[in-house]
Amino acid sequence: MSPDMTPSSPPLLFPLAPERSPTFPEREKAGSLLQDKLAHLSATAIGGLVASAAFASILVATHWSVVTHPVLLGWWSVILALTAVRSILFHRFKREPASASATTWMTRHLVGVVLSGVTWGAGGLLLFTPDSISHLAFLSLVLAGLAAGSVPIYAVSRRLVLAFALPACLPIIGRFLMMGVPISTAIGIAGLVFLSIMLGLAWMINRPLLRTFALKTERARMEAQLLDLIEHTNDLIQSVAPDGRILFVNQAWLNTLGYAPADIHQLNIFAVLHPDSHAHCRHFMERIMAGEQVGLIEVAFLTKSGRTVIAEGQVNLTTDNGRPVATRAIFRDITARKSAEQRLRAINENLDQLVTERTGKLQESEALYRNLVATVPGAVYEFRIAPDGQRAFLFMSKGITDLIGLTPEACVANAEAAFDRILPEARAALE
Repeated sequence: MSPDMTPSSPPLLFPLAPERSPTFPEREKAGSLLQDKLAHLSATAIGGLVASAAFASILVATHWSVVTHPVLLGWWSVILALTAVRSILFHRFKREPASASATTWMTRHLVGVVLSGVTWGAGGLLLFTPDSISHLAFLSLVLAGLAAGSVPIYAVSRRLVLAFALPACLPIIGRFLMMGVPISTAIGIAGLVFLSIMLGLAWMINRPLLRTFALKTERARMEAQLLDLIEHTNDLIQSVAPDGRILFVNQAWLNTLGYAPADIHQLNIFAVLHPDSHAHCRHFMERIMAGEQVGLIEVAFLTKSGRTVIAEGQVNLTTDNGRPVATRAIFRDITARKSAEQRLRAINENLDQLVTERTGKLQESEALYRNLVATVPGAVYEFRIAPDGQRAFLFMSKGITDLIGLTPEACVANAEAAFDRILPEARAALE
C-alpha cells in the first residue's frame, strides 16, 4: 500500500560415522546433494561432449595420413557413439529426472565417463606416432586439454574425475615412459606431474562446490520451513507493491477473505479494504513510506462476499537502495473480539441505565416515604440496641420535636438525650 494507491555459514557437510546408519534427515540431505550434482553435470557436461566429438574429429583429420584408416574410423565411431548416447542420457535426465533414482542416474553417468576415458586412453595408444613428433605433440596437447577441461565439469564427484582422467591420460604417459628415450621419459614424468596437479585442482574445487550445494540445500529447506509456517499460520500475511498491487498473500488471508489464488493478481489492496478504512490506511501508509514505524494498526477488510473483517497488526517497508518496493504486513483477525467488546459495552451501557433508573425510583420512594412519615401524628422512628447495650436511633421523624422538644437530628446524634425526656413508665414500653 502507498499514499498514491487508488481503488481499482558455515559449512554444513559433516562426515557420517561408519558405525551407524544415516538418519532420515541425513539421507534426505544426501539425496538432495546427489540431485544437485546431477543438475550440475547436466548443465556443464554437454559442452564437454561437444568438445570431445570436435577434438576427435580434428585428430582423425590430422592423423589421416599417419594412422591406418580402419583404426581411425573405428576409434572415431566409438567416440561419436558414446557422445550420442551420453547426450541422450543427459537429455532424458533434464526431461524426466524422476524416471529413475538419483543413484541410478549417477551410476549411468559414471559408466559413461569411464567408457569415455577408456576410449580416449585407447586413442592415446592407437594414434601414438613416435615417427611424427608434430602429430604426437598435438595428440598429447588434446589429451591434456581434455583432462584439464574435465576438472570443472566432473569436480562435483571425485570418482568422476578419476574415472575420466586416469584411463584417458595414463596410457599415453605409460607409452612415453616405455620408449626408453630420455626426452620421452621426461615427457612421461611431466605428464604424471600434470595429471597430479589436475587431480589436486579437482579436489580443491570439489570441497567448495559441495559446500555450495549443501548451503543451497539448507537454504531450500529453511525456505520450505518458512513457507510452511507462513501457509499454516492463522495470521493474515500480505505483501503489497507501492502502486497497490497485491504481490503475495498466505492461505489464511485467502481463507479469511474468501478469495482464490487466481483472484489475487487482479486485485488492488483498496478493493479488499472497507471504505471506512481508506483514509485511515492512507494516513498510516504516508508515514510508513516515509520510513516511520507506526506500530500496531487496525484495519477493516471486506471479504469477497461483502462481510467485514476487523484485523490488527503491523506493517513495515521493504526497500531497494532506499527506494520503496513493497510493504509487508501481518494481521490478526479480531472480528470476534471486537464483536464481544461491543456486546460487553452494550451490556455495561444497559446496566448503567438500569442502575440510574433504579436509583431514581429509590430516591422517589424515599422522598414519598419521608413525606408520608412527616404527615403521620406523633413520631415515627427506627431504633437499634447494639450487643453491648448501647442504644441508638437510626431514623426519627419531625413529629418528635412536638413531643419532647428535640429535633430529629439531635435524637439520632444522641439517643440518651431523647430517652431522658421520656417519662419512666413510657420509657420501659419503648425499650
